[in-house]
This record gives sequence, structure tokens and C-alpha cells, in this order.
Amino acid sequence: MPTRLGPVYAEMFPEKVRALVLDGVMDPHANTLKRRQELWASFQEAFDEIAAFCIEKGDCPLGDYVKGAAAEYQKLARPF
Repeated sequence: MPTRLGPVYAEMFPEKVRALVLDGVMDPHANTLKRRQELWASFQEAFDEIAAFCIEKGDCPLGDYVKGAAAEYQKLARPF
């Protein structure tokens, strides 16, 4: 996870870092499971937004409803 690694690197090697831009927010005190759950939830949210866009455009291979889009995607990605 670069957002965690970046500040650690900067603290360990301050002479090698002039400036640092972090592209995400992460609770450094959260345990691994909590961080992964938050990451997976954000992936699902992004997928749902893409599915909603696809459905709105019409003739979407993910079906007609965002709620069932993930299951439809699984059918397409793993047909056997």
C-alpha cells in the first residue's frame, strides 16, 4: 500500500525526500483486516458506479439493476 509505505520511507530516509504527495487516505492505526475491508468496499463502490453508468446507457451486459451487476459480471468472467 503506497499510502502507508510513502510516509514510512520519508521518515526512514528524510534526506532522500524533498516533497511527498499522498494520493489516498489511510488510517495508520487500523489493522490489516480493517484496511482490506475498506479497500474492498471502495472497489465495490467503484464497480457499482461503473455498472450504474453502463445500465443507464442501455443494453448493458451487466443486466438492468446495479444490485445484480456483480453476479452478472461473475457469469461473464467465469462462464464455467
